[in-house]
Amino acid sequence: MICKLWASSIAALLTGASCAHAEAPGPSRLEAALLSSDFGEVQAVATDRRQPSAERALAAAAIDYWQLRDDRAGPALVSACNDASLSADLRRDASIILSGLRLRQSRYAESLAALDAALPSVSDPAMRADLEQSRTFIEPLVGAPPTQARIGPAASIALTRDATSHMRADIGVNGGTVDAILDTGSGVSTLSLSNARRLGVRMLAGQASIGTATSQNVTTGLAIADRVTLGGAEFRNVIFLVMPDEALTFANGAYVVHAIVGLPLLMPLGRLEYRKIGNGATETLRYGPSSNRAGRDSNLLADGVEAVALVRANDNARTLRFFIDNGAPHSHLNRRFADELPEITSSGRHQAVTTAGGGGSETQADAMVLPSLTLHIGSGAAQLSNVPLIDDHHTSRHGDIGLDALEPGRGYVLDFIAMRLELLN
Repeated sequence: MICKLWASSIAALLTGASCAHAEAPGPSRLEAALLSSDFGEVQAVATDRRQPSAERALAAAAIDYWQLRDDRAGPALVSACNDASLSADLRRDASIILSGLRLRQSRYAESLAALDAALPSVSDPAMRADLEQSRTFIEPLVGAPPTQARIGPAASIALTRDATSHMRADIGVNGGTVDAILDTGSGVSTLSLSNARRLGVRMLAGQASIGTATSQNVTTGLAIADRVTLGGAEFRNVIFLVMPDEALTFANGAYVVHAIVGLPLLMPLGRLEYRKIGNGATETLRYGPSSNRAGRDSNLLADGVEAVALVRANDNARTLRFFIDNGAPHSHLNRRFADELPEITSSGRHQAVTTAGGGGSETQADAMVLPSLTLHIGSGAAQLSNVPLIDDHHTSRHGDIGLDALEPGRGYVLDFIAMRLELLN
């Protein structure tokens, strides 16, 4: 997406937090699994009776958290934070996960308290900076009312593809309307300052520092909309980032973003089916309940307010983590992919790659482009060409999935009940 906003990636937080303990004795099996963001290994720990019971309980809580069983994950994570039989590192990790869970539940004071409990145990400077940046987002929300959703029956939303392939729809905000991009890659919804003023959202004291697609930090305001409507769904007390109009204006005014609907308003809709119409200039988003439930074969995770897919590349059997960004026209790989699958990246050619975001653009001279790549997603596969490999500063995943991977056929399904990502042929 043009403006890649900060989102609470628990896997990234755990990865960085553990770096501060490189000289300590080797991590336990669970610590290592959380460190590498290995969903399958965490599942294995949860069911392995040879592992300490407290670690099995924490592993099960992490799985529940990733699969949106928040009511079940919460009590177990609180217990883990205070369980003296767990190592200090695992108690810290439990606090970080709990902070992300409470943020997702709009329990902002508890999210901040859990983050503050974890911070003293993080000595790695880069990780501490990331956590403190997260704190700037959460602290102004303390005392804000929780977001509430009334989804209603299954419904459809007509989407229109703009000149940069972003899908747009009108949403209602406080009785007015605004043209918005629907973007799974945004962890927070966004309004331009002029639209925030026009629609009468309530500005909060303080400002937040957020990261963008180019990893640059941008200072932004925060606001609450009393009422937001999207299709037949209604949300109350919705948090918005409010950004200056110039930060959302591109190509000398030829392309303007008025608003962004982020993942926190999309996940509650349940099963999302994006289906192209005709030549793909228009699309229908149908949402509603799912007939399935999450299980061991689920390939979709919710990491805080990020959607992550478990996929395979080419003929390699390794399960990889890819951030799902339907606000990005193209997919990309990152340094972790190169480190773990050198047999695939050996075919790449070195060249400079430029990425753009709300914080500006960034050119990486030491990037790489792979001529072709197959991503196996659920029961389908996406054939990609000229795939960039860049340093996107994310060590918890192997890359990002954009529209070139999501829409090789007629569309795709994001099922936040069954926790499945599937491509539509």
